Amino acid sequence: MTDNMMKETEAERMKPGDIVRHFKGRLYEILHFAHDSETRGEVVVYRALYGERGVWVRPKAMFFSPVDREKYPDAPQAWRFERVTDGARKGQDNG
Repeated sequence: MTDNMMKETEAERMKPGDIVRHFKGRLYEILHFAHDSETRGEVVVYRALYGERGVWVRPKAMFFSPVDREKYPDAPQAWRFERVTDGARKGQDNG
């Protein structure tokens, strides 16, 4: 798969404003796609939807990566972060 195809796939999977679930179960909101000022690498800026609602940054390649099945063989989803539907969010106790 080429880099351009990977970017198109990522853009189709998620966008700013989407609510996503980390494979360990917590929910986050994607705020922005941005660039690191030092490395020029692409990053995802996202906010926790629990606790103090901290804002985090992660390299885009890592954000869109599959779950490491050797380290987490029982993870309930294929990707590190997956978009959730409105129905999956209702009644979610994510604190």
